[in-house]
Amino acid sequence: MRRTASDSGFTLIELMTTIACMLILGAIAVPRLQGYVLQSRLNAAKPYLMEIAAKQRMYKAETGGYCCSGYNLDEQTLANGLGLSLIDNGDFCFVFICQSTTLCAQTSGPGWIVAPPAGPTNTPDFEIWAILQATGPKTNGPGNTNCAPLPGKVSPTGWVNASSATTLAGRAGEAVALRYPPPANGFSTSVGTYHAVLFDWRDGVSLSDAMSP
Repeated sequence: MRRTASDSGFTLIELMTTIACMLILGAIAVPRLQGYVLQSRLNAAKPYLMEIAAKQRMYKAETGGYCCSGYNLDEQTLANGLGLSLIDNGDFCFVFICQSTTLCAQTSGPGWIVAPPAGPTNTPDFEIWAILQATGPKTNGPGNTNCAPLPGKVSPTGWVNASSATTLAGRAGEAVALRYPPPANGFSTSVGTYHAVLFDWRDGVSLSDAMSP
């Protein structure tokens, strides 16, 4: 028996419906995939943040205060004072933020990246920021933080968006933040000091500033 035209292949309506469904699914999936990729790239800052925090705590245990006696927004000062190796990651510039004149040899101009809950026991000892760098040699971070990268530091790899791309996440000048003592896991109760987003803290680290446009 011969097959009629209506029995063979897909109709135009079926093809159009399938294509429309694929486009809708793609529109949903692509932003999520981009978010996962950005999160993975931002997580590359965590080992550096953890190392700086650990060495700062050791330094305080030995000297009674946190490093350093020089300019603590300068990677060279941190590297020399704490014995760090920061030269092999050009996508971030690392700064140490401290407000206490009793805990730190030098306080930092920028305030906390997000205000801590009220109460003296909630005040952080310090924050460390990994400020995203698009082209180098430096980009000002939150609060117009002037981070000075190590001389000879490797160039950024190119995934960080330009600071002018204000509709995109992961742009130069945003930061991955570590706070010590670590706040409770979960969202903060107030928005960030420099970007109006709620910070999600996980083991003392938050990607929220850099994950938001």
